[in-house]
Amino acid sequence: MIAKEIAAEGMILLKNDSLLPLDKNKKISVLGGEELLGGGGSARVRCEDSKTLIGVLREMYLIDENSDTAVFLYKRYGREGADRSLGEKPDYNEFAAYMGETDDGAEENERIDCFYPTKAELTKLCELENSKVENIILVLNTPFGCDLSFIDNFSKIKAVILEFFPGMSGGEALADILYGRTCPSGKLVDTIAYKYEDYPSSENFDTDEQTTEYKEGIFVGYRYFETFAEDKVMFPFGFGLSYTGFDFSNYTFAEEEKSVLISVDVKNTGKFSGKEVVQIYVSKPETAVQRPSLELKGYAKTKELAPGEVQRIPLRIEKSSLAYFDTDRAAWVIEAGKYLFYAGNSVRNTRLCGEFNCEKDIITEQVSLKFDGKFTPASSYKSAGELSETIGKMTDDELISLAHGQPPAFPTGTGGIGNLAKYGIPNAQTADGPAGIRMSVNAACFPCGTLAACTWNADLQTAFGAALGKEGIHAGVDIILAPSMNIHRNPLCGRNFEYLSEDPLITGKTAAAIVKGIQSSGACATVKHFATNNCEFFRGCNNSVVNERTLREIYLKGFEIAIKEAKPAFVMTSYNLLNGTHLSENAPLLRGILRGEWGFEGAVMTDWRTRTNLDDEILGGNNVKMPFGYPDQAKIAMESLKSGKLTRAALEENAYYVIKAVMRTKRFKDKNFGKTHYLKNGECVIPALEFLGVSTTRVRQDKREDGKDYIFCLGKDQRSQRSFVLYRVTVDESGEYELTAEISTNCPSSQLWYYNENGERTGTALCGAAEDETKWYDIKTKVDLNKGENIIKLVFATEPDTEYSLAEYGRSWLDVTEEDIKLSGITVRRSI
Repeated sequence: MIAKEIAAEGMILLKNDSLLPLDKNKKISVLGGEELLGGGGSARVRCEDSKTLIGVLREMYLIDENSDTAVFLYKRYGREGADRSLGEKPDYNEFAAYMGETDDGAEENERIDCFYPTKAELTKLCELENSKVENIILVLNTPFGCDLSFIDNFSKIKAVILEFFPGMSGGEALADILYGRTCPSGKLVDTIAYKYEDYPSSENFDTDEQTTEYKEGIFVGYRYFETFAEDKVMFPFGFGLSYTGFDFSNYTFAEEEKSVLISVDVKNTGKFSGKEVVQIYVSKPETAVQRPSLELKGYAKTKELAPGEVQRIPLRIEKSSLAYFDTDRAAWVIEAGKYLFYAGNSVRNTRLCGEFNCEKDIITEQVSLKFDGKFTPASSYKSAGELSETIGKMTDDELISLAHGQPPAFPTGTGGIGNLAKYGIPNAQTADGPAGIRMSVNAACFPCGTLAACTWNADLQTAFGAALGKEGIHAGVDIILAPSMNIHRNPLCGRNFEYLSEDPLITGKTAAAIVKGIQSSGACATVKHFATNNCEFFRGCNNSVVNERTLREIYLKGFEIAIKEAKPAFVMTSYNLLNGTHLSENAPLLRGILRGEWGFEGAVMTDWRTRTNLDDEILGGNNVKMPFGYPDQAKIAMESLKSGKLTRAALEENAYYVIKAVMRTKRFKDKNFGKTHYLKNGECVIPALEFLGVSTTRVRQDKREDGKDYIFCLGKDQRSQRSFVLYRVTVDESGEYELTAEISTNCPSSQLWYYNENGERTGTALCGAAEDETKWYDIKTKVDLNKGENIIKLVFATEPDTEYSLAEYGRSWLDVTEEDIKLSGITVRRSI
């Protein structure tokens, strides 16, 4: 299975004092319980078919708590919406303080998120160090780098494996590595320093909820360490051990018109079959501008080589990739001088393999500064034949409706895009997907993004994307909200595990491979979060202050590579501000760079529930406000249209990009406009789950004791709007019809309101006193239906006779009273 392949090929062997691989019959103990297979937030996947290490070893009868060899799981949790804490820094010179202590720390499966080891963890390691156990295998089940400086204080830690969040088959993959069925070949895509303070962003990460200054500039990760602080590195970028050895030889270097071609022979010199990664770095010793001492410019992974086998690896490096961004000239420039090319298997283990001499400065791309305060956005609207004619026929309301998300068509759906059936535009469905489809249904849990990047294997990453896309299509999802691809600026970012690397080339190439895989399956990909979403606390109001060179060389370069190489259908903007402007309103980025320079032809969506206004987002170049349409925002857009702030041309341009992206979905190609129900013999019984759309996020599905499906929701959603369900019913003749629903509620004053397609409330049914929350009630009301298709909107009201009203804009969902509503389907019959 692809999830197991990625996990096995991405896990990194950081240390091995001749302990691994274990004998195939060697029994071991496992401390720490079950691994964390994935993180939280948008990467949380409901997976019932998972394999943890301890479960796999039990199946193989290889668990023995009295063994002389122990696996110690060093676990850390990561999730959306929260960064990791440092925790309490231990004094590693006073380990006696931990001896004899009781293990009063976390439970085995408690979700610890701190950077430093806890007192309980150090106590347990000290106990092992002074026990009959001879060998400790430290398994780092973490979202990103943690403090590992304690390792050298324990003589019995003979091996260290970094597994990140390994997904549903992580236990099998780890067991295969431990017992030599898989030869480890993962390589670090980040630098692991000795101390947190050694990271260049440590002094200005999340220090103020209003502003984060990227003072380190382009010197992120190995660019900083290899230039200024080589002695502060514990494990260097690109590093990873193997059970076998590899020799690089027969280097050739050829200069071509626009590139250089480097070729090298890779020979397996050991006793195990295995894979190796060839990494190409470039240095410019003499430079007029400040540049890193080494930069990754190309890489490739070998096939699995048998002992003694040789594979020749060719790598072509475009000369344009040697350019830096010159803010004075507003251009990408290859500076005159000598460029040295190094090949190896990590940034610290390379040899010179060629040089290129540039006789004069070469401008590879002339642009204009976008963040100097002088950028003026211009329309990028392009004629599209019949598409433009269709857009021209749309009303202002219809154009505005395309600018915001639509109700999801399945429980816990994240929202739809499009949804104008009269023009042939379906409601294309989205779902979170960095590690698998996040829905109420059971789905495959894939390894986290960082682990996939650590494979350095584009073919495997493409296969991962294809599997993810197929899962989405099977589940009725058109648009996968993945891959996530922000730069690892700091090890405390709570979402690092979703993201890919500290390096923009690895980030861009990995994301491009995943996008290609997703879209080869018929689904659409969404690269996110655009851009500089490098911390989670205060993400809705934090202002990332970044100079333009740093933006272009580090934080935007990965997006540029993915967008140009893989052409994703969608881009998602992030919550934060960039240089004083929210990303969803950021015209310099969205109109100036994304569309103007990179030629992006897809649609841009917001992250969920942004605090910005729809009209400003449209003007800024963001096309869809997710997750679904809020009346207050539609009203703001209409008022802006009337005042002249927003023009009809801007709405048409916006619609063009939305429709064009939706046309790439399977739902559009299948002409799938959702479920329609027909009356037979004057009656139609509609199961609870056969709806057209529901209020987003808050709806779940379940079964009653009698086996009948029902949907569960709350009285109000996260912006205090009333929960609703949409059904489509087709009748032969206009007239009065009886609507019956089965409802259970814990709110005695609940009502069910019926709205017609014009938004008029035309029916009300009192749910009655809920003396027993488990009891189901039949409620009835009379409704008028027109001949043909009718959209029935059922709104759950928890206050009798109170019309639809909005809470104060931006009100937190935590302030909303939550009354439970359960609906077990409806019946529509012609009145007699």
